[in-house]
This record gives sequence, structure tokens and C-alpha cells, in this order.
Amino acid sequence: MLDASYPPPVAALLTIGNERRTQPPVTEPMLSLEAMQNSKSEPAPYQSNAWLDYLQFGIRPEHLPDLLAMITDESLGNGDPDSPEAWASLHAWRAIGQLRVTEAIEPLIGLLDELEDWDFFREEAPDIFGMIGPAALPALTTFFRDPSHLLYARVVAGNAIAMIGRMHSETRDQCIEILVECLTAYEENDPDFNAMVSSMLLDLEAVEALPAIKRVYDADAVDVAHLGDWEDVELSFGVRTQRDTPRPHYNLFQPPDPFLEEIIADEERAKRRHDAEKKAKNKKKMADKSRRQNRKKK
Repeated sequence: MLDASYPPPVAALLTIGNERRTQPPVTEPMLSLEAMQNSKSEPAPYQSNAWLDYLQFGIRPEHLPDLLAMITDESLGNGDPDSPEAWASLHAWRAIGQLRVTEAIEPLIGLLDELEDWDFFREEAPDIFGMIGPAALPALTTFFRDPSHLLYARVVAGNAIAMIGRMHSETRDQCIEILVECLTAYEENDPDFNAMVSSMLLDLEAVEALPAIKRVYDADAVDVAHLGDWEDVELSFGVRTQRDTPRPHYNLFQPPDPFLEEIIADEERAKRRHDAEKKAKNKKKMADKSRRQNRKKK
């Protein structure tokens, strides 16, 4: 039954339910930590490509106030978590993104602190701002630079800036400049924040930002659990092909998981055996070839 407090096009969002695309489960439980840490980081796909077309319900720019009200409607979130109404807020902010109305910028930024602990909003807000476009950059930049805001709210703003740079290539350089400027205050920043800003620059494939990121690493002002140590950063940015030193223990498992460490050790032992066998076979081939040549000479 549609809620009479929302006009029919918006009220239709109360009936959709869970249409959120999730990541497939890991199907290889024996996947080693070494393989995961060696894989090159790739920018996440635009989540918005998998969203419903909300405009088909008749939602138009004049419905923006109702959509904003739906996002913060506590009665929807306090009900049955499996009910369609519990997902209405998510559909509302997605619809706002598809409307691409600049009038939504300030109200949405006003929600960043309030919804900072809402995982779905943190994950999808960058796509919303990316769809609205470059017009959101000034307000996002002001919010992002202000340390009085909650840490992860600022991270959402930073990810939104990076998303705009990815979705609107004409703004890429500007977005990189905004993020790099934030790293100049690395001594005052939280090490987590420095790491996440570095990750935003990785999403933009901003190789030109590596000197700024290097300064943060040299000052030991970054949490290496995000991107790894400096060699891992260079690998992720594609400016290094292999490590020169053993990889430290960090990232997914702290302290190191003995089970995975044993898997890695087994793999290393197997590789050494394989290399030794290959070397022995090559040596035997050379010996056989030498004997054949000696027979011919006789």
C-alpha cells in the first residue's frame, strides 16, 4: 500500500525493495594473501550502471523535496528490515542522482555527516555526485577541506570528487589538484585519511600525484593497511613490476593468519621445487645434447 504522505511517483519507491547489486561471494577459499596483495588495484565500476531507471516511475525535478524527505524518514528505517519500505531511502537517493539536478547538491552535502555511519549511503553517494556532475565540485571541496566534519563524511566527499574526475574527464586535473592539496596537510591529517586520499588518487590513476604520496609515506603519516607499503603503492600505480624486498604483514589479516601463511609457504616451496626441477631438466637436456654431438664427432 502506497504511503499517502508521498505523491504517487515517489511513493512507488516504497514498493521496490532490495534491488541492490552485491559483490559475488568468494568462491576460492584457498586464495592466498600473496595473490591478493600482488593483484593490481583497479578503479571500481560505476555502481549507477546497475541501478533501475527511476525516471520511468514519473519522478521529475519537482519531486526533489519528497525524495530528500524519504532519505531521512526514520519511520522507514525503523520498520521491518526485510520490507520493501526499508529500501525506499536508497531508491530515493539513486533517483536524485538520475535527476542530475544541481538543487540537490547542498541538501545532499548536508546529509554527509548525518548519514556517515550508513554503509550503503557512503558507498553510493560518490556515484550520485558523479551523476550530478562538476557543478558539485565547489561545495564538495569546501566540505572535504574542513576538518570539523566527521572523518568518513569527508572521505565520502573525497570519493565523490574522485568520481566526478573519473566520470567527467575534463575535470580530472582539477580533482587531482584538490586531493593532492589535502595531502599537503598530512602531518595534521589522520593516517587513515591520508591513506584513503591516496587511494582516491589511485582510482584516478594519478601517477603525477606519486611525489605527494611519497612525502606522506616518507613521513610515516599513512596507514599501510590500505594500500600497503611504498613498493606496493608503486605496483598499484603501475610504475613498478615487482617487489625488491619481502612484503611486510599488513592489510587483510592482522596479526598474520597462520593458515594463510602456511599456504603461502607451501606455494613458495612448490615454486622452489618447480624451479629446481626445471633447472635440472635444462641441465640434463644440455648434457644429452653434448653427448649426441660427441657421438657425431666420433
